[in-house]
Amino acid sequence: MKIRNIVLVLIIVILSLTSCQITEKIYLNEDGSGTFDLEVNMNEMMKSLGDMGGEKKKDTIYVVKDTIMDFSQMLLEKKDSLAKLSKEKREQNERLKGMVIKMHEDKNKGELVLNYIIKFKNVKELADVQDMMNNAQSLEKGKDKKLPSKTKMQFSFKKNTFKRIAEEKKMTEEEVVEYDESMKQFNMFMDGSSYNIEYHFPKPIKSTTARNVTYSEDRKVIYIKSTMKEITDTPSVLDFEVKLKK
Repeated sequence: MKIRNIVLVLIIVILSLTSCQITEKIYLNEDGSGTFDLEVNMNEMMKSLGDMGGEKKKDTIYVVKDTIMDFSQMLLEKKDSLAKLSKEKREQNERLKGMVIKMHEDKNKGELVLNYIIKFKNVKELADVQDMMNNAQSLEKGKDKKLPSKTKMQFSFKKNTFKRIAEEKKMTEEEVVEYDESMKQFNMFMDGSSYNIEYHFPKPIKSTTARNVTYSEDRKVIYIKSTMKEITDTPSVLDFEVKLKK
């Protein structure tokens, strides 16, 4: 797979592939900075495709692919053409600095995993994650094409309390129709895909309002299981608050 196709593949699998396991990970520091990592695991799908093909010999020549797309480098390479864009577009692209997409592929083991990684100084910056994905696709493919969404994520972390809230966007009738039409082609795939939360906190968790929760042994990591269909139909299902011990 060519590196220039990674962004497009990531967006397609997030929206349309069955048997995907999508995990939204956050590694949070005490000062509110940290790392966001959206992992798209397609191992189950890859193994199913392999089984459909019957028994096959391993490709002894095949080399495991670990590919990295660094948008800071891409912005540098495209600086001349980007300089001709509007101020708004240039500012949007500047926000992609520090974004990295990693891809691991091993056909013999039936493994295909994509990680969409962003470093942030304040967890509130994650409200722009979807806009960044749209801008990344626009930069990589040279086209403006937005992912359908009727919500915007809001995050906060202060006084040992973390919040994740899906805020409903104000949409015109035309935008609602456009959203509904876009989602029709993806609905048939939603049931087969899971959407999970894995948040790593700097202190043990005292309590949470989240449902379907499990914890790590030291109670610093929270795990929540859901499905793509559930969070698409009812985005607020993953609204929750986490209180940390002092």
